[in-house]
Amino acid sequence: MIVGDRITNPNFIEGVRRMFPGVDFRRDVIVQDNADGQGPFLAAWNLAGAIPADGDITAAMAGPRPDADVTGPINAAVLKVLFNHENRIRALEGKAAITAVQFVAAIKILL
Repeated sequence: MIVGDRITNPNFIEGVRRMFPGVDFRRDVIVQDNADGQGPFLAAWNLAGAIPADGDITAAMAGPRPDADVTGPINAAVLKVLFNHENRIRALEGKAAITAVQFVAAIKILL
């Protein structure tokens, strides 16, 4: 992708946000739509590094959000209950229990 190209990946903005934390979409990366029916395009790329390809965006979207917080006091209590429930259900299904690390990683992907 180069400046001026149409953006076809619907996750472009969120993917760029995950790849470049703190990006400013009014200064660093400018996406524009001229209302000509052809969709948005990349008007400016002012960040160091190459413009991400669709594969890069897809990879960024597959991981957890960098700002996903699952450590707050309420979240900790809720997560403990959900973790216990998940392992009880797995036991009833005859499946092996998951670890707390596996559980938190799965939750972060959902956030």
